[in-house]
Amino acid sequence: MNMWGFTTDIFEYLEREFNLFLKESINKEKSEFYLPSVVDTLIKSGEKKAKVLVAEEKWYGVTYKEEKDAVVNAISQMEQNGLYPNM
Repeated sequence: MNMWGFTTDIFEYLEREFNLFLKESINKEKSEFYLPSVVDTLIKSGEKKAKVLVAEEKWYGVTYKEEKDAVVNAISQMEQNGLYPNM
C-alpha cells in the first residue's frame, strides 16, 4: 500500500502537470492523470525529492463491500489488544 504526504506546494506542480496532461490527452478516451506519474516527473527533473518510509504493519483495504466485515473485525481486535485507539 502507498500513502503519500506532501507539502502544499504540490498543488502548483499538479496544476502544471494536469494542464500538460489535458493538452495531450483531452480527446483520448479513458486517459487518466496519475499522481505517481507526477511524482516521478518531479523526481526525474530534479525539482523534488521523495522519501520512502517502510512500515511492517499489516495493510487492510476496503475496495468491495464484502471486505468491510473483515476490516471492522481486524480493527476491533487491534483495539482490544491496545494497538489501535478505541474511539
